[in-house]
Amino acid sequence: AGVLYQHFSWDAENLDQWYPPFPEAPHDIVPGPVGSYESTLNMPYIEAAGKLAYKKLVLEGTIGYAPYATVDDVDDHKLRYIRAETDADGTALKADLQARYNLNAKFFLMARVNYLTFDVDGTEENEVYAGPDQGDEWTIDHTIVSDQTSVLLGAGANF
Repeated sequence: AGVLYQHFSWDAENLDQWYPPFPEAPHDIVPGPVGSYESTLNMPYIEAAGKLAYKKLVLEGTIGYAPYATVDDVDDHKLRYIRAETDADGTALKADLQARYNLNAKFFLMARVNYLTFDVDGTEENEVYAGPDQGDEWTIDHTIVSDQTSVLLGAGANF
């Protein structure tokens, strides 16, 4: 059993937006902050692991399942003064596979693949916090689906 926690956060600033279908149209240029985004995944999971060794080759793998995973999502559209917050829950799956080939007692080659997927649903609360529409609020149903894969290739030495 374990818990996977991911937090992503970024800011957008110094906007230079243009419209490719209308190249003669001027660019919209806005200096400074124009938006921010945060997303947090909490995934408590149960996991099975295995290892297989045959001569110089070693394979190790895990698979984990989260019957209940949560994602909190905050999106601030600073130019439109809209803050959108989502609390969502659903299921998630993670898997890892690593292969290691021992060239000799000291040196080895390895490859590793990590995979994570989740599908969560919730309600997004939107609020206009400034400007002529300040105080407007609405909700929408929000689904967040993510598939993440990473691959690592390497060579190493045992000391």
